Amino acid sequence: MKRVVLTTGGTGGHVFPALAVAEEIRRRFPEAEFLFIGGQYGPERQMVEKAGIPFVALPVRGVLGRGVKAIGAFVGLGISALKSMRIIRKFNPDVVIGFGGYAAVAGCVGGKLCGVPVAIHEQNSVPGLTNRLLSKVAKRIFISLPDEQEFFEPDYTVLTGNPVRAAIADIRSASKTLDAAAPSVFVCGGSLGAKAVNSAVVDMLPTLKKLGCTVHHQTGKTDFERIQAAYAEGRMDQYIVEPFVDDMAAAYTAADLVICRAGATTIAELTVAGKPALYIPYPHATHNHQVHNARYLETKGAAVVVEERELDQKDMNSIVTELLTSDEKLQSMSVAAKKLGRPEAAASVVSCILDLLPKSSLESLVHPYNEPEKNESTD
Repeated sequence: MKRVVLTTGGTGGHVFPALAVAEEIRRRFPEAEFLFIGGQYGPERQMVEKAGIPFVALPVRGVLGRGVKAIGAFVGLGISALKSMRIIRKFNPDVVIGFGGYAAVAGCVGGKLCGVPVAIHEQNSVPGLTNRLLSKVAKRIFISLPDEQEFFEPDYTVLTGNPVRAAIADIRSASKTLDAAAPSVFVCGGSLGAKAVNSAVVDMLPTLKKLGCTVHHQTGKTDFERIQAAYAEGRMDQYIVEPFVDDMAAAYTAADLVICRAGATTIAELTVAGKPALYIPYPHATHNHQVHNARYLETKGAAVVVEERELDQKDMNSIVTELLTSDEKLQSMSVAAKKLGRPEAAASVVSCILDLLPKSSLESLVHPYNEPEKNESTD
C-alpha cells in the first residue's frame, strides 16, 4: 500500500478512528503516504496536522436542518466533489477511506468517479445519512456494531469494531488501583465540549474537593473561560482545565473515573482502555444513539448512566462519591468494559482494505528460471 486518502470531519468522533487506521497502515507500510480531505469549517485540520498527515480543506457543510442555506451547502458540495477529483487524480491513491460526516462525501464521490476503490467506516449502530448514501459507492463497509436492521448490503459489510489509536489501546494492559485519598477524575464532553456536562461537574466541585480529587477537565473552546473561573472560585487544590486535550491516552491513564458524553468513539476508546465511566449522553444525537450506547454498557456493568434530563433529579454528588470511594466497584466496571472493547479494530480494517487492492501476479513474485546450459562433450 503506497498512498491512501482519508476523508471525514466535523468532530473528533469521526477523525480519531481515521487516525487510528492511519497508524496501523504506517505500522505495516512505513513508506506509505497519506492525504486527508476534510472540511474547511470544522476542527479536523488541527487534529490531522498534529498527526503529521497533509490536509486539504474543501468548502463542505452539512445540509440537513439548514433551511434555505441548504441550497448553498449543496452547491458547495458539488464544487468540492469536482475539486476532490482533481486532488485524487494528482495524488493517485490506492484507496479512499471515508469515516462518516458530511466532509467525507466529496472525497468518497471523487474517488469513485476517478476509479479508485472506496471504503467507509460507520461508528454508530444507526448510520447517518452520509454513510447510507456513500454505501452505494463503497466496495467495503466497516461497522462498529452489528447491523441488525441491515442498513447496509450484507455482502459488502464487515464488523470490525471502532478503531482506536495505539496509545489508547496500550492502556488496556496497565493496572490502576484507586488511591482513596486522591482519586483522579477526567471530564470530557467530546472534542467540542458539552455545556451540560461542564455545568454538572461544576455543581459537584465541593464534593470532588472534599474527596481530595484531582480533576482534569476538557471544556471545549466556547466554555473554557466560564469553567476555568468556576474552578478558581471553588478553590480546587488539584486541577487542570483546558479547552482541548491533545494527549487523550495520558488523560485516560491517569483517571480512576471518566465523566463524559457517550459518543461512539469515546465509548470505543474507554472500553478498549478498560476505564470506568459515568456517561451523560447527548440527548439530541441522531436516533438517540448515545443513550442506547450508554445504557447497553450499563447493563453489562461497565458504566453508570445519568441522562441529561435526569441531572436535576438525581443526586449526582452521591453517585460520584459512591464510585470514587469503592475500588471494588471501579475494578468491576473496568473488567466489564474491557470485555466489550475491540483493540484489534484498526488491524481488522487495514486487513480488509488490503483485500480490495489489486494483487500482484504470481509471475512477478517468482524469479525467472533459466535452464542451465548443457555442456557439449566430444567423444
